[in-house]
Amino acid sequence: MGAFHWGSDGTLHEFRGQKRRAGDYIEFLTNLQRDYCARRERDVRQIGFQVVTVTKAWKSGGPTASMANLVADYAGGMIDRHNYFGGGAGGHVITEGDVVTKTHLA
Repeated sequence: MGAFHWGSDGTLHEFRGQKRRAGDYIEFLTNLQRDYCARRERDVRQIGFQVVTVTKAWKSGGPTASMANLVADYAGGMIDRHNYFGGGAGGHVITEGDVVTKTHLA
């Protein structure tokens, strides 16, 4: 079972009828990620790092996994959620061609 098994609407598509398993799974992964992020936060503080930290900007799996990621990311100094915008001829591949330079504000 992976986070991608949750649909964008938060439902569990491939594991219908296994709510308890899904709940245990997401709780386990949330705790695992949060503990890792908290350890890394402590490590950088112990070496004297004094700026704002970001754990990760990863999100996947719709509303259920998104909430789990926020809980894990809370261990850092701030939470970053961003989206790529613009692009160009190559999409996510570097290639020659036009580049879109608009911003989200446009």
